[in-house]
Amino acid sequence: MESMLGSSGDVIAAISTPPGTGGIAVIRISGPGAFHVANKVFTPASPRRKATRGWQARYGRVHDGNGVFIDEAILLTMPAPRSYTREDVAEISCHGGTAVAAAVLEAIISAGARRAAPGEFTKRAVLNGRISLLEAEGVLQMVNARTERARHEASRFLRGRGGEVILKAREQGMRLMAAIEAWIDFPEDDVPPVDEEALRSQCAELAHSLHQAAREAAMSRVLWEGVSVAIVGRPNVGKSRLLNALLGEERAIVSDQPGTTRDIVSEVANIRGIPVKLVDTAGMRRCADAIEAMGVERARGALADADIALAVVDGSRPLEAEDLEIVQSTTEERSILVVNKSDLPSAISSDEIEAAAGGRLWIRASALTGSGLDRLEDAIESLALSRSVSERCDGATLSRHRLDCIQRAAAAFDEAAEGASVGYPLDVLSIDLRAALDALGEITGETTREDVIDLLFSEFCVGK
Repeated sequence: MESMLGSSGDVIAAISTPPGTGGIAVIRISGPGAFHVANKVFTPASPRRKATRGWQARYGRVHDGNGVFIDEAILLTMPAPRSYTREDVAEISCHGGTAVAAAVLEAIISAGARRAAPGEFTKRAVLNGRISLLEAEGVLQMVNARTERARHEASRFLRGRGGEVILKAREQGMRLMAAIEAWIDFPEDDVPPVDEEALRSQCAELAHSLHQAAREAAMSRVLWEGVSVAIVGRPNVGKSRLLNALLGEERAIVSDQPGTTRDIVSEVANIRGIPVKLVDTAGMRRCADAIEAMGVERARGALADADIALAVVDGSRPLEAEDLEIVQSTTEERSILVVNKSDLPSAISSDEIEAAAGGRLWIRASALTGSGLDRLEDAIESLALSRSVSERCDGATLSRHRLDCIQRAAAAFDEAAEGASVGYPLDVLSIDLRAALDALGEITGETTREDVIDLLFSEFCVGK
């Protein structure tokens, strides 16, 4: 793995706290010469207290290479291997603020360190055997968790439990592979023959467990990355009020005047522990107003890009042709028909709603009173975690790569099980087993490509 991850012989440094004003800012230094670099810029308040090889926190002053005072600070030293990177690590905690932290970092760079790349501290932790690639993904998910549910899912990886199925599948697959290779390579020795029925059964079981793991990985991606929900409908059906109700705050302007919303309004809500980007769109209608027409066009674009669509109609008025056109423009398995304004006398029968919805979920609700919103949030959660939404891919991400590897491994074990059931030769079955092991190895790190390694750590912030 070292050849893929690179060398860690130099000293790196970065600001590990978010930019902006705060109580403190932490500048992290890691590498064999971390303590030497730190001592060049830090003078303890008590000169008699020198740095030791044990964990130690000292109060003092930070200065630049010319001895010019920068700030008061605390220097925490953590000797290898008892540190995050398993290298010597020093952390300087100074007063919070962009200028102060930047000045301390510049002094450290001038003292012999270099700026850390995104995720380089965690990359060194993997390189030095402190954590696995699966655990590194857990760190990334923990840092980016926006809800408690996402944080809890990320903590499974940090506790080493997120990859149990993957690790077990790879271990069992390697045993099957070893048995086949022993039988093929040493036929003259006293090697027990391979039980092809047992091989078929084990491969089928491994494929089943990995298919389940793929579903869990897809749901994990949703908890981490979130989903987008476009709220579409004719003008004045209550889209903006519905957005405000789901957010629990007044974010969008609400008016009885049709066409109030002329541009995209988006905000992120926490719905059942899932980060949901709600997108309020302009009322979709045929209009002569050039500005409103631009808003309608943007609404169509938002609908095309969204993971889920809420097609909103006014339940206090009869359905119009434009209502039906809007509903039909949504993808059936990824949309919900919301019959809004249920606080008013209904002008649409359940049979009419069923006909308009087709196979879509539909819910009567009132954005004004909150009636039906719990059911709507349940429906959004259900769709977000469904296969049609959770396995959608919007570009290269680490979670998407993990999902792809699990699916490839499951498919390869399926092929091996099917081949064993029809009597394929063992050398042919070994090709499928090798494909499954390679796919799983991309997750655990044994066969991970360098571009995947780069993808993982590029998603980290600088300083982690």
